[in-house]
Amino acid sequence: MRIILYSFFCLILLAACRAGVPPTPTAGLPTSIPVTSTPEPTATPQPTPTPARLAIISEVLNEVTARELDEDDFSPALVGAILHPGGGAQTGEEGRARLDLKPDFSIVRLGSNSSFTVQKLAQDDGQSLTRLELFFGKVFILLNGGSLEVCTPSGLASVRGSLMSVEYDPELNKMEIGCLEGYCTLENTEGILVELIAGQSSYIIGQAAPVKPVTMNRQQILDWLDQAPELSEFTEQMPAPEDYPEWQEYSSDEQYQNWSGGGDWSGGGGGGGGGGWEPPDIPDEPPEPPPWP
Repeated sequence: MRIILYSFFCLILLAACRAGVPPTPTAGLPTSIPVTSTPEPTATPQPTPTPARLAIISEVLNEVTARELDEDDFSPALVGAILHPGGGAQTGEEGRARLDLKPDFSIVRLGSNSSFTVQKLAQDDGQSLTRLELFFGKVFILLNGGSLEVCTPSGLASVRGSLMSVEYDPELNKMEIGCLEGYCTLENTEGILVELIAGQSSYIIGQAAPVKPVTMNRQQILDWLDQAPELSEFTEQMPAPEDYPEWQEYSSDEQYQNWSGGGDWSGGGGGGGGGGWEPPDIPDEPPEPPPWP
């Protein structure tokens, strides 16, 4: 009886020892190794690069609509909206808007019943270049460096220095500019160009050449004083309307001139001129602007 109990006790101990020993892997079979999955690296989102130059709507008065991109629809303009190339703004009967060009701090004022699109916002060797397309109405340019161009179906106006207004009437296909300060040019689609100095104005009708620059009229000065309240920040002397003629003394529409820009007025055989016509009595130098007080 003791032998039987002793044998039974040994069997229990042997079974307990085998339960605590890990099983030996079967020969020829691979040992199971836990695999740790490595997470795939996630792409770090790159910040959208900020354009070198921005056109920002900073002021809206009455009815003004805008679109930031060419593919957008026009909607009520919001202060702070950024107009990219292809974007633009349009004003109603009593609408006005101000566009700030940064970082150069130039200003574009959009008058009532006007519409334009931003064509170009560039930076070249530290100099800014802006181009607008004016569909109708009037813009006032207050430039703080670089150059700005305004194109219409009639031609191209540009300013270097500071102050220029551009007006376009699509019914007459007439483009008129006023160079309040700085250096301006007006060029038709045939490449015929006139240069304007401070206080001068010129215009184009259709595809004809620009007319000889003359002194700006009083209403043009009043428009500047009314439409551009920040004008005093861009000029040392404010223009006085009484120093300007009530009407401009343009030559007749048939007597277009082609000014080479060097103070030399060309006649019938001048480069790109009307051919065959005789110009009226024209001074050797373009007229001086009236003195400002």
